[in-house]
Amino acid sequence: MASTSYTFDETSCPICRVPFRESLDSDIAEVSKGFDRIFEYSEKRNDHELTQYLRLKPSVLKVHNSCRRNYTSKRLFDQKCTKSSDVDDTVVPQKSLRSSAPTFDWKINCFLCGKFCADDKSKNIRNVMTLDVQRSVLDQCKVRADAWGLEVLSRINACDCVRAEDAVYHKNCHRDFFGMSVYGTRGRPVDSLKSETFKKLCEWLEVNDCELLTLQDVVDKAQALVPNNDAVYTEQWLKKKLVEQYGDHIQFNEVRGRRNVICWKRMGAYIINQKWHDDNKEDLTEHIIVTAAKLLKATIREAQYETASYPTCEDIRDPQHAKQWMPSLLQVFLDHLISPEAKKVAVGHTIVQAVRPKTAIAPIPFALGVSVDHVSASRYLIDLLYRLGQSVSYDEVCRFKQSVTQCSSVDSPQAFPECFTQYVADNVDHVADNVDHDVCTLDGSGTLHAMGIISITDTCAGDGQQHDHAEVPVPRLKVLKSGAIAKLNRIPQVQ
Repeated sequence: MASTSYTFDETSCPICRVPFRESLDSDIAEVSKGFDRIFEYSEKRNDHELTQYLRLKPSVLKVHNSCRRNYTSKRLFDQKCTKSSDVDDTVVPQKSLRSSAPTFDWKINCFLCGKFCADDKSKNIRNVMTLDVQRSVLDQCKVRADAWGLEVLSRINACDCVRAEDAVYHKNCHRDFFGMSVYGTRGRPVDSLKSETFKKLCEWLEVNDCELLTLQDVVDKAQALVPNNDAVYTEQWLKKKLVEQYGDHIQFNEVRGRRNVICWKRMGAYIINQKWHDDNKEDLTEHIIVTAAKLLKATIREAQYETASYPTCEDIRDPQHAKQWMPSLLQVFLDHLISPEAKKVAVGHTIVQAVRPKTAIAPIPFALGVSVDHVSASRYLIDLLYRLGQSVSYDEVCRFKQSVTQCSSVDSPQAFPECFTQYVADNVDHVADNVDHDVCTLDGSGTLHAMGIISITDTCAGDGQQHDHAEVPVPRLKVLKSGAIAKLNRIPQVQ
């Protein structure tokens, strides 16, 4: 064995000391059961370097199949021992001289592989026409830093200018020389920092509470996840990575002059068909719970809810109608979790309201907020219930009351002859005992002067039966200033 020490690593065969890059991938194998046999023959062959390396018990040992087969062959070992015994130890092997190597001609030999190039005008042969070829090859030799790269580097350093030598090369050799990187893969190396940031961003997108996001919002969120903006993909690359990650389940609504809005489609199918099979988690129970939660959230997001008008009393009083308001998968989940129907509907409505706080108005939380305001008129209590997810916000309650004030068709009695309506008014002066003088006026100016008006309606059918009229939903109108509200629904005085 040679006295020069050799550094073993996972990129080369420890038997022949040749990098794996110079062999076919099919000839490489990882040793498991034959470790002891290789160690035995390393001692028989007096291969001290390999013996010392195997004594360290490397975690991964990769060798060439051919080298392993010949190295541990008893027949070949016996033949070598027989020949070595017949050879005179005084004979010194002749050194290989540089003159014994085949002659290299730049005009007929490929300067990358050293083999002969055909004289015909083949499509696989290229001539060096620019100096950029020499620079790029030298840079790739430094990047590769393997046996092939050192060979080409020494060959180019032996001449001043490859272009002046009219050098030729094979197109396939050029492709293989630049296509094979030191990592064994082609293309641009993967940025681990950006990939990790993108993974965190995908996890945030799957659990966030915002239904509509622009592509710029996603980029801003990615930059907020890491302290360094260099670890974030650009907007163009991020869009491409999202399409690769979610495929047809993500949609970018592009409008000229506006930002791209991200929408999700059939996320339930994505969670079931892809996440369930791709994720490898040790705790199966936790994985089932997480998958079920994501599936329910995707179903709630894709459901269609009416936000142009507020829920009616029928949506709240009828238990079956209130239950049908929830998605079907959420109903199945709550049927196996909660027994009382009233609690089941209330919990289901609060879950939907929590998942979609801006694009849905759940009947139960809405009714609870309006009822609390009517009974106690306490903003603190409504805000407390809203933070706990049990009610709508106080601003939504005020918007509902303004919508009722603006809408003239709500609870309006029918005209004669279907119904007879009598209006009764009572003038309440600001000096009365039952009026709080500190109450602010509706428009914020002047003194308090209130008049209570009620309407008494009776049907004119004459059959003595009660006739129920269909409830008209209250439209969800925009919030106005108090001064504009005070000018609405005034009763004109006729002299």
